[in-house]
Parts: sequence; structure tokens; C-alpha cells
Amino acid sequence: MSSRFLPAAAALAAAMLPALGSAASLSLDQALDLAAQRSQGGRAAHAGASSAAEVARAAGQLPDPMLSVGIDNLPVTGPERLRTTADSMTMKRVGISQEWVSAEKRALRQAAAQAQVGRESISGQAALAQARLQTALAYLDAYYAGESLKLTTLTEHHVHEESEAAKARLASSTGSSQEVLQMTAARGLAQDESADAQQLQAAALVALQRWVGLHPDSLSAPALPALPAEQSTTSMPPRAGSPSLTRTSRT
Repeated sequence: MSSRFLPAAAALAAAMLPALGSAASLSLDQALDLAAQRSQGGRAAHAGASSAAEVARAAGQLPDPMLSVGIDNLPVTGPERLRTTADSMTMKRVGISQEWVSAEKRALRQAAAQAQVGRESISGQAALAQARLQTALAYLDAYYAGESLKLTTLTEHHVHEESEAAKARLASSTGSSQEVLQMTAARGLAQDESADAQQLQAAALVALQRWVGLHPDSLSAPALPALPAEQSTTSMPPRAGSPSLTRTSRT
């Protein structure tokens, strides 16, 4: 491919990426992964944990040595100003100082810093868990809003067919005008329910897009965990030493 066509191909691919991302069917697991990647709270907590880890690493060490350089009694006026060798009282100082911190104090500092690392790590996990929870709730709202829209659309289609059949029976003198009026009213109610369901689905998809960053055309059925089976009540033999219950019948 010629090099002059590369920018055009790159621009075309960049323009197609949003369309491909919005056209794909989205599953619950994919939505949770996208929300975890986009979580600002998780990123902030991760950065805080990294910073706290650096502080913890330095807390167990001695402070860095300090280099001090200075000049005392330097003339600042007269013909000998700013000359370090003109006056015998001028002294130059160069030294290195080291602050001493006991091992016990350093260990306590390091323990406090490690506790801060754990706190930031837990905050990050809590932020990710919150993002995943809100994404799961938004996904379920959007999915079941779509299923509700499918049902109301199907109902509207059936009512429309019944209404047309009632009009045909009225035209052939085998039906009544009252039946036509009833079916017309039912058709209006079905249309209103479909419009309400469509609005609910649109709002739910907008809420989901806030967490996952894309607008999916369809949502896969969520694989929810199975509910525990109800425990069947069975008669258990009495334990040794416990009174047995007997049922007597009167005749």
C-alpha cells in the first residue's frame, strides 16, 4: 500500500471504531469489565496505593544525608566586596549532616505507611465493586426494559390484527360497532404501553452507557446464578435421649 493512503486508511478505521463498538451485542461480563476499566474511583485509588507504597518503602530507611555549603563574614561593601580571600575573618563551610532515627521509630513509621497502603488498596477494591454493582443494576434495568418493550410491541401487533379483523366483520355485517370501538381503545392503550416501554429502555441504555462508555444495539441475556432449591421437609429419626413425638388418631 502506498504511504499516501495510510492516513486516509487510519482515519477511516478511527471513524469505524465507534460504530463497531456500538453495534456489537454486549454481555453482562463484558459490561462489568468495561466498567472496571473506566472506573475513575478505581484509578484514583490505584494511584493512591502506589504513592503510599513508595512512602512505605522510604519510611523504613534513614533520611537522606544533607549537604550544607556556606560562607561566613563575606565582605559585601568596599573594594574587597564579594572576595572570599580578602578578609581573614571570611570562612567557608562545607559539611554533610545525617539525621539519625532509631530503628524502632523507623519500624513504626513503616508499619503506619503499610497500613495506609492497605487502606488505599481496600478503597480501590471498594470503588471497583461499587462500579461493577451499579453497572450490573443498569444492565439488568436495560435488558428487562428491552424485554418489556418486546412484549408490548407483540401485544400491540396482536391488538392491531384483532382491530382489523373487527373492522372486517363490521363491513361484512357479522360484527358490531361496539366491538370495533373496544378494539380501537385497546389498540390505543397498547400503543401507549409500547411508547412508555420504549422511553424506559432509552433511559436505561443511557444509564448503562455512562458506565460502559458505548451504546450497544442489543444486550445478551444475563447468566444469573441459580436460586437455591427449597429444602424438602423430611421426617428425621429422634436422637438418643430425646423425647419422641407420636401421633394418635381417635376413632
